Amino acid sequence: EGMPLIEKIIFGEKSVAKIFEGDQEFDVDVLNGQKTGAYLDYRGFRLKAKELARGNCLDAFCYQGWFACQIANGARNITSVDSSADAISMAENNAALNGHKNIRFVKADVFDYLKTCTERFDFIHLDPPSFVKGHANLKNALLGYKKLVADALRLLNKSGIIFISSCSHNITENILERTVLETIEKVGRGHEVIFRGVQDKDHPLLKGFPEALYLKAIAVKIA
Repeated sequence: EGMPLIEKIIFGEKSVAKIFEGDQEFDVDVLNGQKTGAYLDYRGFRLKAKELARGNCLDAFCYQGWFACQIANGARNITSVDSSADAISMAENNAALNGHKNIRFVKADVFDYLKTCTERFDFIHLDPPSFVKGHANLKNALLGYKKLVADALRLLNKSGIIFISSCSHNITENILERTVLETIEKVGRGHEVIFRGVQDKDHPLLKGFPEALYLKAIAVKIA
């Protein structure tokens, strides 16, 4: 319509809001954060992971640390990786806000980190940005997911759990699961799917609009 895009506070001065999720609290920069930084559609996945994550954990593409904070009380240690310095800074703030001292934040490209890491983990969370903007890019996107999973499996202990999501509607639930399981089988490890999920209630699924189901996740226990 040609209208200008304006971001400003209409009333008051506060730009950072406090949000509570379960027993955790987070500061959210509602003006500058990507999707405010809250990603409420991911809430169900974070709370499910809170039940699953134990031992030494890796949170890849950690953004502002919400996932890490949710699993921190059940985990022994967490390494959280993101390429954004601003995201790491906010994540460190959120960890401090909740009193978590067992989270280590690393500013790095996740693919590079997985390639060079020698540490072993009991739980690995992969929440990559959308690899695919359209069907034409689907093949390359799936190769990206396979590489991500294969590199993560190299670091995963026996009986460990890999928890991976996709935020592209072009990658369906079936495609994501098939891609993950084929990669696991290719490296010769047994597996058991222990969780399947989709976006939380604030992003409803609409009848006749399959593109509305854009976010999905799968958790697999690895033999």
